[in-house]
Amino acid sequence: MIRGSGLAAGLALAALVACAPPATQPPLPEIREPPTEFPKARYRQAQRQGRRVYRIEPGESQIAVRVHRAGKLARFGHNHLVTATEIQGFLMGPAEDQPGRGDLYLPVTALQVDPPEAVREAGFGAELSAEDRRATRANMLREVLEAERFPYIRIEVAPFHQGPPVSPIPVSLTLHGVTRKRRIPVEMERTEETWTITGELSLHHGTFDMEPYTAMGGALRAKDRLDLSFRLRARPIEVPAPASRTRWAEAGEPPGLSQAQSPREDL
Repeated sequence: MIRGSGLAAGLALAALVACAPPATQPPLPEIREPPTEFPKARYRQAQRQGRRVYRIEPGESQIAVRVHRAGKLARFGHNHLVTATEIQGFLMGPAEDQPGRGDLYLPVTALQVDPPEAVREAGFGAELSAEDRRATRANMLREVLEAERFPYIRIEVAPFHQGPPVSPIPVSLTLHGVTRKRRIPVEMERTEETWTITGELSLHHGTFDMEPYTAMGGALRAKDRLDLSFRLRARPIEVPAPASRTRWAEAGEPPGLSQAQSPREDL
């Protein structure tokens, strides 16, 4: 019994050590700028033409990913809850003969692992120490997502012609440098003040050329399947009065959209 208990304790310790990143690696820089190819001009032009453009509210939006443990020694590992709220981007609904669409992005470095409040609320994930959360996140960013090579997650809502509620919606998701198209069931609610989109889907590491994290020769690993849920909330960008539009049109930018007033992405 003593030898068996010692083995179990040693395996558990090994599982924790496997999550620790090399001490020599510096932390990844946080990204604040949008991708260079982000089509901001598309929404700036749409607003100039009088269409209502909605901006994603990062503080009111969230993506949550459930990462399940697997392998012969799964009991020595942890499930993890990966969350992000810093989703940026724009939406616009269909108008007359023009389709609706959306473009969003998320810096990979905005992903957090097992934030305590989210873990308790979801009843999923591990109540880890701050150091263990940091180590697990560092491994996820470097070894699984390769954040230095692929710093953004991109979501493009392909043109659609039906207003809310509409399900499913066509989406192109770019993750780890790989783009895949899906039709995702969602619930939509759009009012004069907000546009809310919620939904769930499952992804697989292999679909995006990623390798699930493994330790001890694969005896402890993450499942290939990732279960994702999201809530996106957007608010309309106010269209300036006609006189202001004319004055700013001469300057080339509509007011309120040319300079960032908050961490939100502005036109």
